[in-house]
Amino acid sequence: ADLDTCDRACAAGDIEVCAQLGALYATAEGDLADLRDVPRAARYLEQACAADELSSCYLLAWSIDVGTEVGADPARAAALYQRACAGEVAAACGALGVLYEDGRGVPKNEARAAELYRVPCDRGDVAYCNNLGRMYKYGRGVARDVARARALFEQACAADDQLACNNLGVLYEQGIGVAYDYPRARALYVQACEAGEPRGCHNLGVLIDAGHGEPADPAAARAWFQRACDAGLAESCAAAAP
Repeated sequence: ADLDTCDRACAAGDIEVCAQLGALYATAEGDLADLRDVPRAARYLEQACAADELSSCYLLAWSIDVGTEVGADPARAAALYQRACAGEVAAACGALGVLYEDGRGVPKNEARAAELYRVPCDRGDVAYCNNLGRMYKYGRGVARDVARARALFEQACAADDQLACNNLGVLYEQGIGVAYDYPRARALYVQACEAGEPRGCHNLGVLIDAGHGEPADPAAARAWFQRACDAGLAESCAAAAP
């Protein structure tokens, strides 16, 4: 059906169509990127969420959590994430965990954040396995357990979460819970960087500049810092300067 027909169906009370339209306008990308319209999406998602379509509550929460196009409201985002999380939308649990970790819209509570990250991680959403691994690495909200952190980073990295690959590289570079292994760290940083994770580029520059595992090469290091800077990692920009 064309979008006008779908719009009429939503207006007539077809909640499934409202949810589909909201998801389309909120997340459109690729060939459909021109359809992306978050304020319009929010209107459809509000209607669907009010009818207990909980995936729409999650997307609505995400829209107002990010807030770049509809105005940020982290407290309302938290309430909507909580509602969707209670309804078994695992990604909403993880997103709520981020708010608890950061103390946005809810009181800061790292133990609660770790509990919430575990829900989507256990269901295969590896971005939250990476988050949970970070909590175990630093002992934030959980007892510090570097072996558990490494296992979580490995799980997420194996599923192509490149930030987790970068974080695993840090363990090997710094010998945290593992033997120092600079070649392994370098390989993980390269993998992450080449896949578009700027922290991998930055950390590769640090490794090369420090001469860990092979002679230091400041010029090569600056090239990796520049790549991270170009990808938006501000801390790399100063390091990239001659």
